[in-house]
Amino acid sequence: MKNTLYTLSVGVVALLLQACNDDDFKNIESDLLGDVNFTSGTYSPDLLVENKSEEKIQTDASSSLLLGHYTQNPFGTKKAKILSQVSLPSTPAVFGRKTKASEDSDKFDEQEKVLEAYLYIPFFSRKTTNINSQNQQVNNYALDSIYGKNDATFDVQVKESNYFLRDIDPNAGFSVNQVYYSNLNVSSQLGTAIGEANHLAIKNEGIKRFHFDNPSTTEDESKNELDELAPGLRIALNPDFFQHKLFDKEGDVALSTSQNFVKYFRGVHISVENLSKNLMMLLNLNEAKIELVYSYKAKVQDKEQQLKDRYEMKLSGIRVNVFENTGENIPTFANNNDVKNIYLSGALGQVAELTLLSDADLKRMREEQWIINDASLLLFVDQSVTYEKEPERLYIYNAETGLVLADYALDATQNASSNSSSMLSHLGKLQKENKKGVYYRLRITQHVADIVRNNAKNVKVGIAVASNVNLSISSRDGALTEDAPIIYFDANNKKKLTKRTTIATPLSTVIYGNSSSVPAEKRLKLQISYTKPK
Repeated sequence: MKNTLYTLSVGVVALLLQACNDDDFKNIESDLLGDVNFTSGTYSPDLLVENKSEEKIQTDASSSLLLGHYTQNPFGTKKAKILSQVSLPSTPAVFGRKTKASEDSDKFDEQEKVLEAYLYIPFFSRKTTNINSQNQQVNNYALDSIYGKNDATFDVQVKESNYFLRDIDPNAGFSVNQVYYSNLNVSSQLGTAIGEANHLAIKNEGIKRFHFDNPSTTEDESKNELDELAPGLRIALNPDFFQHKLFDKEGDVALSTSQNFVKYFRGVHISVENLSKNLMMLLNLNEAKIELVYSYKAKVQDKEQQLKDRYEMKLSGIRVNVFENTGENIPTFANNNDVKNIYLSGALGQVAELTLLSDADLKRMREEQWIINDASLLLFVDQSVTYEKEPERLYIYNAETGLVLADYALDATQNASSNSSSMLSHLGKLQKENKKGVYYRLRITQHVADIVRNNAKNVKVGIAVASNVNLSISSRDGALTEDAPIIYFDANNKKKLTKRTTIATPLSTVIYGNSSSVPAEKRLKLQISYTKPK
């Protein structure tokens, strides 16, 4: 009974203390516990640090892909390209009103002809609407995840890919999905360009589309708005390519099933060149599509008419971000207890692994029956590095499994609809002074408490730049899933795990490490507040 009461009382104290600010700990502990049975204190263990360079990273597990070039020293220049499969809206493919078999049996050739072709990939944006002075609804868009200079100009090139992206890994007994990495080299298997656009610029305007004119009416329906696409890239493609590749193949076995189609038309490769300034775009591939405008003949009330229609194919299936890094100048440190800086970078970049507690620390804490009231990892930004834009969030995770820590599920600030205001306790936002980043606080109280009191494994933790701290993000097939870990290989070709969110941002930061050469007030620190029985 005595042990039960002790456990309950200390547990209540710990919960109350977790809800407090750091300055409140001393007063509250004194008020609740007095000096009779408990004593309290703070402790900062010596941390071990390992910088991990990603030589290649899995990039086929997301529908949010980067495109562009982004430079920041000492991380060099990151270049991002996109390779994606294309899917038919239904099979077998039908153009016009009749199948090819029906055209043949009816002896009526619809003479479908591709007139225009476009590739559309939207930016991420937030839409608001208002009514203008003409009493018309106007859509306004605020763009998200555009890194670098919004006024940069750039060229986009789209090529047919002849590289077959297979679903299943034959080297694993055809039992698991094939994994694709950032270093996938398909340059020798690209066809000629099927679309090019020069001197493009980012615009936050919607893209209006209009109805086709109906020749059976006196009204010109082509003046009537059909819809408005969210802001994004809309690249004119070569109509003749799709006439030959698709429309002339109507009724062919290549267009009869989805499986046959992805073997026949293996996808598109998208790249940017000639950027006038630093620019990287995070694009929403879930809403990306190829739009074909075509004409065809049809009989309407026994009269032949020339009509128009649209045929749209999604960029779905397997999508891979191909990354290339050049000009990196990141130092290495021989001793993990004497690391001056921690280098963190998204896309194909850098993560860190930390050992939080030594065996001696754990032995002492367990023998003295410590109750962990708060455990916060403080990471101070090296402001001598020039940042065009700093990452607002970092992610901490189990480096062995790639999964979140126990504190993630306990954070009462989880907000699935707003990344910026979610997980503010566990994964604190970058704290700034004069618009410059100063430090991050990652609260890992439950993780440390589980190690000390519940004999949880004292695993290394990973630290990575995060584009999104919420778990539910789009996966390969477009469904919302838990943010499963992804694979990367380090400089020693060792297979490691990290969070998917880190590949969706090019941003980087340099953090002060654990070296004695770092000023004490800026040194990497795990600050533990504890209570223990006397």
